[in-house]
Amino acid sequence: MKSVSELLEEHKETYEKKNEDYGNSWRLVGPALYVMMNQESVTLDSPEDWTRVSLYVRRMDKMIRSLQMEMDDGKDLNYESVMDTHGDESVYAVMAEQFTQFSVDETTSDE
Repeated sequence: MKSVSELLEEHKETYEKKNEDYGNSWRLVGPALYVMMNQESVTLDSPEDWTRVSLYVRRMDKMIRSLQMEMDDGKDLNYESVMDTHGDESVYAVMAEQFTQFSVDETTSDE
């Protein structure tokens, strides 16, 4: 069994390698979503609202990362390729589509 120190060291190494690939792209998601919402506050009243937002956050992570990778030709990546990142974003988009369809089906079944 690994010690806490060993696990933290592994996580540190993973963070450093991923940060080489993605930089601080995660910091761009909040400002991007804020602009997309016309700089208005958003109220999340239900678990469904939170699920929708979480899927957009994941998609934004992937879109920002893929754009950064596309614009940085030739950079050797430590983890996923730009194609993997595009694929991941498409999966999150389909998950959002499925979630929306489920929500529509639930609404219409109540009528």
